Amino acid sequence: MLVPADLVSLGVVRAALQRALGDEGWDAQSAARVVLAVAEAAANAVEHGSDPGALVEVDVRVRGAEARVRVADAGRAGGPHPPEVIATPPPDALRGRGMVIMQGLCERLEIRSNGSGTEVIMDFERRAA
Repeated sequence: MLVPADLVSLGVVRAALQRALGDEGWDAQSAARVVLAVAEAAANAVEHGSDPGALVEVDVRVRGAEARVRVADAGRAGGPHPPEVIATPPPDALRGRGMVIMQGLCERLEIRSNGSGTEVIMDFERRAA
């Protein structure tokens, strides 16, 4: 799906993802893990990787107990580049935990440059309740 690069679109992404996971029988706890990680990636794409009026691409594939989500932005002038290492921010930092959260919630996380933008790919496995 393509969504406008604004924070209001995050609700659309979360709802579509929740529906796709529910259709494949994911329980609430496992689905919440995926939804939180993807919301973090989409928020980063909106806030840091997109010019006003741009679009963010979110691809969701759920097959039984496995899910893969890809979030891609087009980038913006002076925007950040993917880090080589995901570092935990200092305890007093007010922001900067999104990638740490994503990494802790998924089985595999890949963050890479995609042209002038960034692409985040996350793999998840449904866990027994």
